[in-house]
Amino acid sequence: MNHRCAWGATAILVTLLALPSPSSAQAFRTGPTFTVSAPGSALLPDAAYDYVNQRYFVASEVGHRAIQGHVLDGSGTLLAALTVRQSGVYAQNPRVAFSQHVNNGAGGYLVTWHENLNESVAQVWGRLISADGAPLTAEIAIGTDTTGAPGTSSNWLMGPAIAYSTASREFLVAWMGGYGAGNDIRFMRVNTLGALLQPTPTTITAGTADWERDPSVAYNPHADEFYIAYAGWVNAGNYGTINGQRVRAGSGALMGGATTYGAFAAPLIPAVAYNSVTRQYVVTWYNRTSASAAILGITVNGADGAIASGIRLMSGYYFAYDALDFDYNAGSGDFLLITHGRDEEDAAVSVYADGTPYDNGFVVTDTVGVNGNFNPRLAASSTGQYLAVTSGGFSRVHGQFVQSAGGQPPPPPPPPPPPPPRTSDTRLFLDSPTNSGTNAGPSMRLSGWAIDLNATSGTGVDAVHAYAFPLTGGQVFLGAASFVPRLDVATHFGNSRFTNSGFVIDAVIGLIPGIYNVAVYARSTVTGQFGTVVVVQVRVTPPPNPQMSLDQPRAEWPWIPGTFLIKGWAVDLASYVGAGIDAVHAWAYPVLPTGYGAPVWVNHATIGLPRTDVAAYFGNPEMANAGFEMVGTLPPGTYDLVVYARSWIAGSFSNWRIVRITVQ
Repeated sequence: MNHRCAWGATAILVTLLALPSPSSAQAFRTGPTFTVSAPGSALLPDAAYDYVNQRYFVASEVGHRAIQGHVLDGSGTLLAALTVRQSGVYAQNPRVAFSQHVNNGAGGYLVTWHENLNESVAQVWGRLISADGAPLTAEIAIGTDTTGAPGTSSNWLMGPAIAYSTASREFLVAWMGGYGAGNDIRFMRVNTLGALLQPTPTTITAGTADWERDPSVAYNPHADEFYIAYAGWVNAGNYGTINGQRVRAGSGALMGGATTYGAFAAPLIPAVAYNSVTRQYVVTWYNRTSASAAILGITVNGADGAIASGIRLMSGYYFAYDALDFDYNAGSGDFLLITHGRDEEDAAVSVYADGTPYDNGFVVTDTVGVNGNFNPRLAASSTGQYLAVTSGGFSRVHGQFVQSAGGQPPPPPPPPPPPPPRTSDTRLFLDSPTNSGTNAGPSMRLSGWAIDLNATSGTGVDAVHAYAFPLTGGQVFLGAASFVPRLDVATHFGNSRFTNSGFVIDAVIGLIPGIYNVAVYARSTVTGQFGTVVVVQVRVTPPPNPQMSLDQPRAEWPWIPGTFLIKGWAVDLASYVGAGIDAVHAWAYPVLPTGYGAPVWVNHATIGLPRTDVAAYFGNPEMANAGFEMVGTLPPGTYDLVVYARSWIAGSFSNWRIVRITVQ
């Protein structure tokens, strides 16, 4: 996304300021965001579509103690409300799926959730609900592997995923079980009367000490099989994976071993959907590295489970480690991906039938003053419409309809007409800021070079101007450039007249925090026009605000052994994603009678360790993984140990702590 472009001056203004119309966008929001549930305590909603009666069912958690349901018609009007489960302990994280065969063919839903057997052990439960919103069964204990003993719990932070087989007429429910012990993915099959079809749940990841988590399930009617996508962590290799396992509907038999799509730094919350036209699955997931985060995806053949594409960037602009859903719409033949937006709203990305994203996405919800939307989920209709549901400020369920215009990639454009006779050949390059980069503080320095190869004297460029276009609208003039020497440019093009082709713009105008499209224009002396432009997208953040603490070793300790532990926490409070620290290094300076000896490298730390106390102290959940830890080894002596933290906002090791130690 946001690749560097070279457009005409008129084209850049049209591109940046014109709003897309429904006819030019692959999907678009229809109607206002509406409230599904009354204000209270509504969390973790999910939705399913009844294609027999053209209705939706929305399930959500209320105050950790109850599961509620709401039946909506195709326009979002409430038809019925009910309490699915009122628990005396905890009832959390519901999921819902539709079956046309429930209730003697009248249709209905299976709602699943986690319910605590005691204060520390959770179990997967479910209940069948009619299409009109009436309970059809009592509560069903689905996770029969849970006994109440430690290590048998389901993980209540991950909703029990469901899919329905129209051929075998059964649901498959998958969850993370053995929480705190085996930490495996398990499933149970349930028929349309609410009866369990297996004596015990099937474990698909047994036999390792690794963690498997976040299951998502899709159904393939052509092969009558389920596909379970899940995340994993390989302890021995210290890396994460995203995996897929095929399961035969009607028997629950595992179809071959699991397929692993690759090794990743920190993959979470996969979501899978099946395209009934291409007969392929598309799997999406969140991935975080020390330098970046994004939502990735891959296509898998439905016939044999073989990987059918490379790993794609699905969304590099909108992403969240705890918010991702993905669904296929048979009415329009495309997919929709939903996650958190950059502000308080949720956002979505349209995805073509072949699994490639349409563009950078769009904001889905429009809610003001509700303290943010959380944990969005999708339900696809059979008409090209999607219903997105989300928890507004953890106090109510919001709904928003999204309409798709079609799922096939556009045909390639016709070949361009022959170019007119060349009158100028302007080259413009922007060194700083970089595309998708971060600018700390309200001022901004822009630098680069510009020339016109067809000029007969000088550099061929006599002016460079820069503008910032906020995504919220408007424009800000950043300034005109001063020209500076660039011997490297002159050497590269083999002409000394390009020596003064460098430019610098120090924009001191105060830019408020936000996202800007920064456009730099060069005026050619050949044409006398600003005919070349480079555009980058830049996030302006508050100035760096690094904070740091060294927990150990401590200055009051009389001595430490030769191998010792160094730990503490470090943050940059200006960070908008994570703690804002991408490296922690330690050096030791030997203390001598005459001063310091040569510094000694000690180690680099493992960062991103949990520190909920730091998040609580600063009142910011992004700081929850601010901890660092490393092991150092030094020969006997006295040292000033200096621990440096690098802020990715500042782009430097901008903070440090010093402690004097004596090694024996």
